[in-house]
Amino acid sequence: MTISTCPDGVKILSALDLASGKNMANDAAYTLARALLAARLNQDAGACVPMGTYGGLTFEEVLDAADNLLTQVGFDGTGGFLGRRSRTACS
Repeated sequence: MTISTCPDGVKILSALDLASGKNMANDAAYTLARALLAARLNQDAGACVPMGTYGGLTFEEVLDAADNLLTQVGFDGTGGFLGRRSRTACS
């Protein structure tokens, strides 16, 4: 997903649907998109230069994996993607 305007970036950082402005914070794809955008913005600003690995992946590989997951679910910032977070424990 490419974010080309400041208002769209603010909506993603606020977990809002780009078309309707609806709060989508309960959809895990919006939560992931928000975290990914924040990490990329921090990198671009020079505020974040993590070293080492995270679960065997470099920071850039983690960001790429997040981007790939969003691509796989077809995330475009409009509508629902991964649904509400479950409040039950995994079995």
